[in-house]
Amino acid sequence: ITEKKQINRILNEKDKQIEYLLEDLRIKNYKDNVTRLYNYQFAMDNLEASIKNYKEENIKFSALMIDIRDFRKLNLKYGTAVADKLLVDVGNCIIVNTRKIDFACRYSGGKFLIVYNDVDTDIAKILFDRLKKSLKKVIILDDGKEMHFNGAEIDYSGQSKEELIFELEEKIKKSKLLGPDMILQ
Repeated sequence: ITEKKQINRILNEKDKQIEYLLEDLRIKNYKDNVTRLYNYQFAMDNLEASIKNYKEENIKFSALMIDIRDFRKLNLKYGTAVADKLLVDVGNCIIVNTRKIDFACRYSGGKFLIVYNDVDTDIAKILFDRLKKSLKKVIILDDGKEMHFNGAEIDYSGQSKEELIFELEEKIKKSKLLGPDMILQ
């Protein structure tokens, strides 16, 4: 009987180790390797959940897309190490400026998507302004060169996920025409 108990104990320990490793793998699967923000796929899945919550329970949310200006040129000029450091700094800034109920992801390259859940327009504006001020402090390269960004915000109003993303992309194009560090709301 003692031997049987010992085998069961070992099996239970191994089961717990497997559960831990699977959970760790699941978390890593949803994170961007550089920024520690969520990745694109996780964000799209959660954006669907936010849309569903809006439609079923009328829980409002706002989406913000930030684009580091000329990120590709920066990457080519300074190299991947400098570009990655900038991405890490921006990612950390976004993490600090989002609440537990929000989610943020590295959308692509130098673009980031942040979804502020359960907010009205006034609260969203405060959150966006706070993020913008924080970003201005961190988007500086080691040589002192200041980087710039553009952004777009939309209060969700019933459109599809694809329409929402398209609207954000179009607003970013317009914000770039207005100059650096503009976030269109």
